[in-house]
Amino acid sequence: MKNITITDEIREAIIKACESVGSQTELGSLTGVNPVYIGRYIAKKNKKMSLEVFQKLIPVITPFFSDEYSKQIRLTIRVVFFYEVINPCT
Repeated sequence: MKNITITDEIREAIIKACESVGSQTELGSLTGVNPVYIGRYIAKKNKKMSLEVFQKLIPVITPFFSDEYSKQIRLTIRVVFFYEVINPCT
């Protein structure tokens, strides 16, 4: 399973998304991500998250990224998607 590093930008975007929707529990309900993991990402107890979890969070946290970071994330997602298409068994 592919993992991504939780950068400060991602962590801050998760915090802002929680504030925007009201709580970690609500963010979990909206995205299908266990609120316990959301709390661990915020508290820096988890340094990485699975690509599957990131894909669930990305629609909600993207609005909280800077324009430059948002461009970097979109490029990363494209590269990972392309890699998964050409290497489906890995």
